[in-house]
Amino acid sequence: MQKILSFCKRSILLYTVIYIIFFILFKVFCNHILGIEYRNWVYFVAEACIGIGGIAGIIQLICQIPKKPIKITLIVLLILALMYISPVILLFNAFAYVPEHHIEKDGKQYLACVHAFLHINVNYHKDYGFCFKGYQVEFSENYGKGGYDPFEREEMPESIRRN
Repeated sequence: MQKILSFCKRSILLYTVIYIIFFILFKVFCNHILGIEYRNWVYFVAEACIGIGGIAGIIQLICQIPKKPIKITLIVLLILALMYISPVILLFNAFAYVPEHHIEKDGKQYLACVHAFLHINVNYHKDYGFCFKGYQVEFSENYGKGGYDPFEREEMPESIRRN
């Protein structure tokens, strides 16, 4: 029992799994109880922490293997797996990125989330600081076709439709 407790105290992978569980539980609590959600940058930071913790934890487990040939083989396989998985993760993050802008409309502060892949849709959420935004979309605007951010233009285009 003492050996198991000693291993758990030094296990990076265990702490990473605990972090994932608390992150998801807090997300569910915020969404359904408080009516708020994380801003996009929080997800990217959490993903980086989980990735670094997972890789470091796996390397830590591999380094505890006593046989050197098996250890070297597993490290090479880990490096190859990371080489194949990394482009997929980077592509996913490129498409998951949603620019956010602090906007004042009708005398209220909103966080505008721009979804601009084929059509430009802007969803406005309540702004709850640098980590959170409102879970519900207060209203949205459609700016038609294109792949641009309407808030980064010199002249703000007119929205086609507002819900």
